[in-house]
Amino acid sequence: MNFSELHERVRIEVLRRIDNGSLSATLLAHQIDCSTAHVSNFLRRRRRLSIDALDKVLLAQSLSITDLYAEGRYSQLSGGRSAAALAFDSVPLIDPLIAASSIRISSGSIIDVVKVSSQLLGSLRDRSSAERRRWDRFVAVQMWEEEAALMEPLLPVNAIVLIDRHYNSTFTYLPGRPTIYAVRLANRLRFRLVALLGRHLVLRTLNPEHVPELIALTPGQTSADTIVGRVFRTIVDR
Repeated sequence: MNFSELHERVRIEVLRRIDNGSLSATLLAHQIDCSTAHVSNFLRRRRRLSIDALDKVLLAQSLSITDLYAEGRYSQLSGGRSAAALAFDSVPLIDPLIAASSIRISSGSIIDVVKVSSQLLGSLRDRSSAERRRWDRFVAVQMWEEEAALMEPLLPVNAIVLIDRHYNSTFTYLPGRPTIYAVRLANRLRFRLVALLGRHLVLRTLNPEHVPELIALTPGQTSADTIVGRVFRTIVDR
């Protein structure tokens, strides 16, 4: 493989991750310390990345040469698992208020990145309007004490909470298991169990002493206007 082919394989893999919602041009620009415009030009074949920038892309996205070949992703096994199963994508860790309201995540908003299995992100089902699909899909926030008191043990304090913002339907994700949502209340991000009752949303917590909140939907408003996304994973640093 020559440099031109490597460059194109990296571009295709980056586009794949952007298409499945696990990456954005802004996030990649933040990771490799360049402008979003430069990344966009790279994706559109208007400019090439330098060797140094390519190295940064491979490092930031946990990519190896093997990962850039479809046949290679499944041919090398490690402990009985394929290389594809061991691949990781990056999810931006951001402020809860930005997670609740920002369509696009700017590089200046990114506190850190969280490595998440590519296989997991690729397996998640979405359920949202066409308008919501314009939003950057996956974000992460750090759980804070006030919300943890209401949602423990499922969302303990200081856990990293991963949110799929392309799932803002009240339809239960897995029947028989509680679906925890990130919701926007008074311009703040909260975590609740959500049910739709007529033209009202019923928001509950895991704390038996907490009084459920009843949110009336105004004419033209839907539950998707309050629901930011579905919590699909928590990471606890023990």
